[in-house]
Order: sequence, then C-alpha cells, then structure tokens
Amino acid sequence: MFESAGGVAAAVEEAHRVLSEKGYLPYYLYRQKNMAENLENTGYCLPGRQCVNNITVMEESLSVIACGAGAISKRVFAKDNRIERHPNLRDIKLYMAEFEDRLTRKERFFTE
Repeated sequence: MFESAGGVAAAVEEAHRVLSEKGYLPYYLYRQKNMAENLENTGYCLPGRQCVNNITVMEESLSVIACGAGAISKRVFAKDNRIERHPNLRDIKLYMAEFEDRLTRKERFFTE
C-alpha cells in the first residue's frame, strides 16, 4: 500500500492536513504495540462532537462489561488506582460451552 517506510508517516501527515482544513480537531491519542513507524492513533471530530466512549476508553476511567468471544471486561478501582481485566475465551465453541460458568465468574468479578 505504501511504497516506502516513510509512506505511513506521510499518509498520517496528509490526513491531519486534510482534516484540519475541514475544521476537524484531534481529541484523543493513543499508542499500540507494533505500530508502523512508531506512530499513534488519533481520533478527529468537529468541535463539540467528541465521542465520550472513545475518551473514557482511552483514559481507562470506567469499568467495561464486555460480551462475546474474545472480548475483555475491565474493572477500574479508582481508590486503588488499578485496573483488572477479565477476558472471555476467543474460541466460540468453548465460549458457548462454558458460558454459564464464566458468566457467574464475571458477576463475581464485578461485585466482590
């Protein structure tokens, strides 16, 4: 897709330029492992149109109950300044076979 190693950075710069010209502003930023050219992901929106879900997910300020194979719930313990994660199985057959037991464990995860 990109002809050179610098192609990804050039594409990101071009996207920023075009979005800025159209009045969009960057409002969240995060890095992931193994990003091309060590770049970051940036969300853009029109002024006043920020997605609260994106912001809380990036800031990890709210607990999340995730459903479905491969989904990861997380519980935020604000007083202790820590986060615990509770992953679901990725394999859909195992996920369905163990659903009731794992649902009970997830309920305990969020209530204890």
